[in-house]
Amino acid sequence: MRSCSCVARRPTRESPRPISSCLTSTCPRVGGFQVLAQMKGDPALRRIPVVILSSSAVPADVLKGYDMHANCYLVKSTDLAEFFAAVKQLHKFWLGTAILPSRAPE
Repeated sequence: MRSCSCVARRPTRESPRPISSCLTSTCPRVGGFQVLAQMKGDPALRRIPVVILSSSAVPADVLKGYDMHANCYLVKSTDLAEFFAAVKQLHKFWLGTAILPSRAPE
């Protein structure tokens, strides 16, 4: 799923279910909050962890993300090195440390 260029959709053989999703709240075509609402409203997608990466630190945007069941809201750093360090930490946590629904023990 490319959150800025398409809407959330059910997994198919050609497009399998992602294990996590990163959204920005200011996508040009379909807003990140709109994609988040679609994902959390679809039983096939609602358990996928969603991280919002945004340039906005406006409290109303942060609250909106959490009210819509985002799993994390991060403000993008304008410093490129800090941004890459944050992305590396996100990757390590969400794909290395956290137990995600698709990898949950039964």
